[in-house]
Amino acid sequence: MKSFDTALRVQRRELDALRVSISVQIEQVDMLTDEQRAHLEAERRERAAASEIWIPTDAWAARMRSERDRLARSARDASERLTLLRSRAAESYGTMRAIEEAAARRQEEIDREQSAVEQAQADDFGTARFLAARGIERRRMQ
Repeated sequence: MKSFDTALRVQRRELDALRVSISVQIEQVDMLTDEQRAHLEAERRERAAASEIWIPTDAWAARMRSERDRLARSARDASERLTLLRSRAAESYGTMRAIEEAAARRQEEIDREQSAVEQAQADDFGTARFLAARGIERRRMQ
């Protein structure tokens, strides 16, 4: 049973670490989504302000497009990392459950063996009493 305890502790630690990593990654995805929204809003405001006066916008548009692309790539990468972490967590959870079930089966086997030993002892004790009682009876008859 102790070998299963060690394996379970290792799996639980790994799962806890994955949970923390997933939380961090979710925050990263949320932050990048907020940044994308804020960038789009700033771009809209600046376009509206630029339409009032003439300003060369080629460099500005290229910079905005570059920033938008960077944010989209970062968000996509963060989302992919999150998916990978979730898949690793599911795998780790499955492994942990398999170890728990193996430990439970082993404990049931130990309990059955112990019950069999106790039953054999009870049977031996009962047989000994029966034979002793039968021996006393035979002596009385003689």
